[in-house]
Amino acid sequence: MAYAVKFRLEFEDILGNGKRIEILQDGYDINNGINDLIGTDDPVSITWDQDDNFYNPIIGSTCQINLFVTDTTNYDDFYDADEREYKIRVSYKDSGGTYRVYWEGWLLVDQFQEAVTSTPYELTLKGYDGLGSLDGFTQPLTNSSGNQLAGVFMVFIHEILENINLGFDIYVSNDIQKDGAITGYNVYDQASCGASSFF
Repeated sequence: MAYAVKFRLEFEDILGNGKRIEILQDGYDINNGINDLIGTDDPVSITWDQDDNFYNPIIGSTCQINLFVTDTTNYDDFYDADEREYKIRVSYKDSGGTYRVYWEGWLLVDQFQEAVTSTPYELTLKGYDGLGSLDGFTQPLTNSSGNQLAGVFMVFIHEILENINLGFDIYVSNDIQKDGAITGYNVYDQASCGASSFF
């Protein structure tokens, strides 16, 4: 899959912070240009779906994009697309003026809502990050080197996240290390897991 940006909207929130919404399409030729999106006064909202259950720590999220269809817009028929044909990417502008990805997920083509009246009218698109669907996948039983249930936890985390196919980078926000460990590595890089302890 080779995704390229087909649609883009840049705007500022009420505090003047720069934001950007992009819709990427699989197989899109970037040489065809990037089309403008026209947002409403509240163009994007992201919701994390979790009930604070300690035993269910993976938090999936959804994104809603609110747009206008006008006489000059040229949007795709998203409802007619294949699953995972389109990605949504939401970014923010940091203090140096560089856009940083804040949220990324798949466009839900069966959640397409369009109130067809005379232009301009609103169009609502929804997306999901796929994290909430991970419990529907089978746990991988081998690591990338082919060893049966042997390896570090980071290998298993990486293989599990491959199920959502978004290519996320993995960041670990702790500095717990084994005694005598190499500097720069954390407990996920160092903690091995055998079959009996894994289950």
